[in-house]
Amino acid sequence: MSAEITEGKKLKRQIKVYGVENPVIITLSHEGISFRVKSAKLDVSMTWPDAVNACYTPENVPSYLEGRPLDFLKEQAKGITKRAVKRAAKENQ
Repeated sequence: MSAEITEGKKLKRQIKVYGVENPVIITLSHEGISFRVKSAKLDVSMTWPDAVNACYTPENVPSYLEGRPLDFLKEQAKGITKRAVKRAAKENQ
């Protein structure tokens, strides 16, 4: 099963949100994430950048990344890509 959510596809799961009496349906799509109480018509939703920015950064991040979760993820991705390129160059020598 692919971990990628392609455009036009949605992944739905039923979860328990403490403080909400009925089950909550969470929907992941290419556009973002939404929550809806089971059998309700309306939902609450947000885009992926908004969802990431609503998160907390770990305590052990550099101070310039504190409170900036999207920048933290970008910095991590850049470092992983840099290491992968370096590793591939080393293997090709």
